[in-house]
Amino acid sequence: MVRERAFIAMLIGTVLAGAAMVTSAAGTAGTLTVNGKKTTLTTSTAFSYASTTEPGRNISVLISDKAPQNRVFRERMIFGPGEKLVPGLFEGAWKSMHFEKAFEGLSVTFGPDKRLLTNEVLVGGLNKTFSLSSYDLTLDLKEFGPRISGSIRTSSPVEAGGLTCAFDVTFDAAVVDFK
Repeated sequence: MVRERAFIAMLIGTVLAGAAMVTSAAGTAGTLTVNGKKTTLTTSTAFSYASTTEPGRNISVLISDKAPQNRVFRERMIFGPGEKLVPGLFEGAWKSMHFEKAFEGLSVTFGPDKRLLTNEVLVGGLNKTFSLSSYDLTLDLKEFGPRISGSIRTSSPVEAGGLTCAFDVTFDAAVVDFK
């Protein structure tokens, strides 16, 4: 009985996470450079979900060199019935895919007030991801809703834990709504 319920909870989470993953390459262009390694960013994927800290919805965005595989993403996004989606869940799924060398890029999450909540630089594989201070980033959001578009960049190369990082990217993605 307990096993059946656990399986059902995992199945529900997988089905909910199975919403069509929509990626956009048309409005996504930029580069991400870490310690001289330059990655061309060409695709973006975005999801929205209810904020747990304030009214409205958070939007998590992956900006990467390759689109994430939907099947693998669904496997990483297992959660049980009644569990709330929180900032970090999508990023964790993307980070684990990055560890398997599925893509390189940048993940960001915005709160309902369009404020940057999290960011993660995904270059170099396992144990080489890191975040930057929002003070080191310049953000310009053009759309925030059914689509998210804008630009994000470092004002200059940033030193972070012995790494030098710089990026400048514009992105545009349809937002898949998790309810």
